[in-house]
Amino acid sequence: MDFSHDTLPTGFMLQWYRIEEVLGRGGFGVTYLATDVNLDTYVAIKEYYPVDLAFRDTESVIQPRSSSMGKGLSWGRTRFINEAKLLARVKSLEAGEDVKPPKATASAVVKGNELFVPLVGAVDF
Repeated sequence: MDFSHDTLPTGFMLQWYRIEEVLGRGGFGVTYLATDVNLDTYVAIKEYYPVDLAFRDTESVIQPRSSSMGKGLSWGRTRFINEAKLLARVKSLEAGEDVKPPKATASAVVKGNELFVPLVGAVDF
């Protein structure tokens, strides 16, 4: 899979997580395989990045496509973090604010052997 033009590059450090590769891409985000460099374990990181509302600039910062899309981007980011917090109560998921790429996005990290959480998308907003 080649998603390189709008994803975090291999080797990018997201706090203590090193991006290894892109696992997939959907309408509202990117899923990466990453390494927790402190524990030397693999994790999956789901990054909130809705391509209809945003783009990634040359410094890997998520920006709204227009000033009018900024509000929708912020609203979706809040919903994404709330879903991650809900899932954290159910599965082995580190949620929300402690795992965020530089500026304007959100991520959730799934640890251990459960790289995919089956409840993703099951929350009614």
